[in-house]
Amino acid sequence: MATITLDTQEIARLSKEGGKFAMNAESEVALARLLFIREKIDEFITEAKAEIEKSALDLDKDFTGLKGDKIKVEYRAFGAEYKIAEDPNLVPREFIKSKTMYSLVTSAIKEHQKNTGMLPIGVEAVERKKQISIKAIA
Repeated sequence: MATITLDTQEIARLSKEGGKFAMNAESEVALARLLFIREKIDEFITEAKAEIEKSALDLDKDFTGLKGDKIKVEYRAFGAEYKIAEDPNLVPREFIKSKTMYSLVTSAIKEHQKNTGMLPIGVEAVERKKQISIKAIA
């Protein structure tokens, strides 16, 4: 496992400098550095998880978790336990729960609003919060 040393003062400086991204090129470099640090930390955490899983299962094939003073590790399955093999109509009704889902066709609503100046009956506009997203360009 690799070792990483974090300079929290540097990270704080990069954060402040990166916040000025729209104002100068050095800020872009600072922001790119922060993204790189985050990516490396995520990689190290993924490596640590794999090592914990391997070590724990080597010790106990029925391993379910560990709890320390500051960290809790759980080993469990995610997602559905069963799925419909083929045709849902073949599954006995006592084992099926059906859902009805509705979704709006945004493009059609926009066209209707453009043509009539109004939203269709039964449709309301939603207040959508904007937020910043940051990605490194490969």
